[in-house]
Amino acid sequence: MRKSIFFALCLVTLLFSLPSQSALAANDNVNQSELAAQKELVQIQIEAIKALHQKDADAINKRIDDQLAQVGQGVDRFGVIVSVLGTLITVLLVFGGYIGYRNAKSEARIVSKYTAEEWFRENGPQLSKRIDELTARFEKQFQEKLQQLSNRADPLLTGFSLTYEDLEKKYNSANELGKSGQHQAAIEAYDAILDACRHDQDQRIESIAARALVNKGAAQGKLKEFSNAAESFREALDFYAKDDSRQFDEPVAYALNGLAFTKVLKAESIWGKDSKKAVNILESALDDLNMAIERYPNAVATVFGNKSQVLWLLSKHAQAEDEFSRALALKNGGGKTLYESTIKVLDDSSLSEFKSMRPVIDRLWQDFTALT
Repeated sequence: MRKSIFFALCLVTLLFSLPSQSALAANDNVNQSELAAQKELVQIQIEAIKALHQKDADAINKRIDDQLAQVGQGVDRFGVIVSVLGTLITVLLVFGGYIGYRNAKSEARIVSKYTAEEWFRENGPQLSKRIDELTARFEKQFQEKLQQLSNRADPLLTGFSLTYEDLEKKYNSANELGKSGQHQAAIEAYDAILDACRHDQDQRIESIAARALVNKGAAQGKLKEFSNAAESFREALDFYAKDDSRQFDEPVAYALNGLAFTKVLKAESIWGKDSKKAVNILESALDDLNMAIERYPNAVATVFGNKSQVLWLLSKHAQAEDEFSRALALKNGGGKTLYESTIKVLDDSSLSEFKSMRPVIDRLWQDFTALT
């Protein structure tokens, strides 16, 4: 305010100190030196006024900068305070939640323990009784199973000191299981015999192993485990492949017959899908049967009967009739036994080519009975 008043007074002084334009015009003789002095004085006054205003402006700017600095410092302090308070509140909330969790867990444990104790107090006797009943039942079942296994199979599993006579009895028992339709039990019995025979060098015992393998394959065929049956027959063949004594011709022949039978079943299953492949399989089966007959010409009639069926499916009908007539005449499994088993095979087959053989079998059977 004082500076404004001073500025006004300077302006008034300046105005009064300046002569009017008319006076200057009237007085042509004014001294030029006085005019110059006045001009210099006015210039000095103007510079003083400008300096004064610049000082005021600088002071105002400084005050503004100070205020802004104070505001910034206040904002920074406020941010720090808010951050510290937020962290403190978070810590307090977490701590409070943990305390609540501990309390709830402790209460839940007490409640669950009380509930469990109450439940066992009420139901404990019945539960204990039920456990005893189940234990007794399972123990009884275990003993029954153990007895069945003991009756079925084998001292063979515990040692290899059984004599040929003992093994022969086991072999006959296994055969009886197969004849009575207990094929799975028979397979297990044959496996037990094989476990003993494989480690014995006695040729008679090895012959039992050969027959056991063949009969095992036959039992697997009865259960329609054809791939397993073929494996058993091949194993029987491999088991005695190096033997040149010909003493195992019979079991080898039957192994070949069984292998051929599984091939016939395979060919029958794919006949409608791939007849060419089925024919190839039948030709392989025919080779097996021819080899079986060559190894053991006194084979049962079933071997010759199977050969006649394969020949029929290969459209070699005349040869098929000759083989079946020959099989009917054999004392070892021929006659009515062969006729009835063959009829059953033909009736059970789904192939029309197979069923077409039925009238031929009936005719050959009539011819055979007429001659005998």
